[in-house]
Amino acid sequence: MRYSIVIPIILSILTSCYDTSKKPTEKSNSISIRNTDDPSKLHYQQDSIKDLPSSYIQSLLMSPIDLPEFKKSYGASNSGAGCSEFPIEWRHKPEKKGFYYEYMFFNKLKRKIRFLDGGPMNESELFRNFKINVYHFGDNPEFDFYDNNEVLIGIRSAGSHEALGKLNLVGKSLKEIDSLFGNDYIEKKNVRIYHYNKRVLSLQFKTIQHVDKVESFIYLHLSRELDASNIPDMLLNFIIRRLINSN
Repeated sequence: MRYSIVIPIILSILTSCYDTSKKPTEKSNSISIRNTDDPSKLHYQQDSIKDLPSSYIQSLLMSPIDLPEFKKSYGASNSGAGCSEFPIEWRHKPEKKGFYYEYMFFNKLKRKIRFLDGGPMNESELFRNFKINVYHFGDNPEFDFYDNNEVLIGIRSAGSHEALGKLNLVGKSLKEIDSLFGNDYIEKKNVRIYHYNKRVLSLQFKTIQHVDKVESFIYLHLSRELDASNIPDMLLNFIIRRLINSN
């Protein structure tokens, strides 16, 4: 009988010594990122916004697209030596021997890349409104299309498609761009220019139903750092050629 009294007392003491009301852990300011290849699915805590946009735009500018994978998925294209989109004095030129090359009209993207208004690019429009420029190493302009011995120089697009990955920006609102890229930019009329380490992204906006949205963009690896007082015209003057035909 004596033992039956002692046991409950011991259990009572042990229970009182154990604190079951643990303090909730404080929320950290760490950034939570999900699927950063798709800017529309980028999430972050509100108290962490200060550091996120600048790092995101820097990452995009340094690695805007997986070109070998893009060519593998959507090649081949009409192409040829040259780089007509960008002035030679502004193009990055590697020291290694090579030549500029331009990819135009990826057939698998015909009627899949869409303009801001939702219209699909037909054959002629795709040829004019979506181009990729590279510097290919070597001296043979007749190289195999899938030979990836090259570096990206520039991209110009007036359309959106998931193939563009982080550069799938056409149609995004100004508010979305602000949340992703932050406020470190150069602004000229309806154009915003983001730059880092000789890479530049120029976005042209158009107002649709009172909302400013990206209409087209230019990406370029520059030959020198960009200065707000000396911006090349091609980063400010966008040309979107819409052709009306039966294609």
